[in-house]
Amino acid sequence: MARMWFQASVLQAQNTAFTQPTPANQAAVGQAITDYLAAKATRAAAGSAALTPGQAALLNTASNPRVPYNLDAWDGYPLQRETILQTVKAQGKKLVTLSGDSHNAWFANVTTLAGEKVGVEFATSSVTAPGFEAVGLGTLASALDGSALVPQLGNAAIGAGLGLVDDLNYADTVRRGYLQLTVTRAAVTGEYVFVDTVKSKAYTATVGKAVTVTASGAVSYA
Repeated sequence: MARMWFQASVLQAQNTAFTQPTPANQAAVGQAITDYLAAKATRAAAGSAALTPGQAALLNTASNPRVPYNLDAWDGYPLQRETILQTVKAQGKKLVTLSGDSHNAWFANVTTLAGEKVGVEFATSSVTAPGFEAVGLGTLASALDGSALVPQLGNAAIGAGLGLVDDLNYADTVRRGYLQLTVTRAAVTGEYVFVDTVKSKAYTATVGKAVTVTASGAVSYA
């Protein structure tokens, strides 16, 4: 249900690399991602005044709009989703959505079309079926959720919306496993459990990330 919207600059580069798979075009995808994340890092560290004209253009949704990449999800039904979210907002409910089917692990803010946060979403990875890593995108997670900027900004980059997807706070696009939820009146904790192999009955399960959302809306990561 979270909005998985990508920048047009990145999607255009990806489309060109797909239709014309030359080394230069494929390298341009990585450069488009690097440029966008650098612009976000600059703004986070020093404010909008520190942006170059090029960086400002990348972060301007008028010149570089964000668009959904997968219409076979709630992104394909924006008006229906907006109706649900506005109802939740009007009733003052504390919204937690659960999802799956993408075969990858996600934790994201759920926002209205105006960008107002009304809840959070826990999305589980698959138990055995491959995810992004099966199509060569296994290393994309840190760019998607902004954790690629930790070396520059420290742990403040975690959950700060500094990745390619503004609403995405955590992603794992490599490992298989499941999501274990603990729900109380005080908080909801989602533990993303991953296994070290899906090719053997003997395996080791570990918690890759635990995300806790309190009743007040505060989010912490462990």
